[in-house]
Amino acid sequence: MASETGIINSALRKVGAARITTRTDGSRNANIANDLYDVVLESLLRSHNWNWAKTEAQLARSTTEPILKSGFKYIYVKPADWIRTIAAFDNDAAVGRVTYQLKASGFYTDAEEFYIDYVRLETDPNQMTADFREAFAQELAMEMSTPIKAGKAIRDRLEKRGGEDLVTAKGSDAIEDDPEQMPEGSWVDDRQM
Repeated sequence: MASETGIINSALRKVGAARITTRTDGSRNANIANDLYDVVLESLLRSHNWNWAKTEAQLARSTTEPILKSGFKYIYVKPADWIRTIAAFDNDAAVGRVTYQLKASGFYTDAEEFYIDYVRLETDPNQMTADFREAFAQELAMEMSTPIKAGKAIRDRLEKRGGEDLVTAKGSDAIEDDPEQMPEGSWVDDRQM
């Protein structure tokens, strides 16, 4: 069973530092990991449309009216676990796309209803794939290497390996996607004649 502590200890092992018992055990290494864990996780989640972190929602309309110069009629509230938008729709069939602008206060749009597919903040390591957890531990190790004072050679090795692990995790995740159907162009019609 995967855990936050397991990911952190994997990162500490890569740096050559002492293990921790929990993320908040008060040790120097736990404090460093605790400072960086959420930042690194959110950064990695924003870097790709991870299948295991995708979800959908119908958003609630804000009671705040948009400023007229924004050009949109409504503001919809971002979900609390929102990390990255994949697509937006004005219907629950997820057909077509809707124009919107994302601002700090929410999604600005003219749509009467607003649905999004998005990457959520998934914090349960058991929902993450094994290769993502490995890439996460590698990135965490790289970020922890400076405050732990692991040395430049270790940081350089971690940087190189971290990029490779992230590419592997993204590739594995992408293989699980259903291929997107591209619209037929005029050349298809010409070839069928």
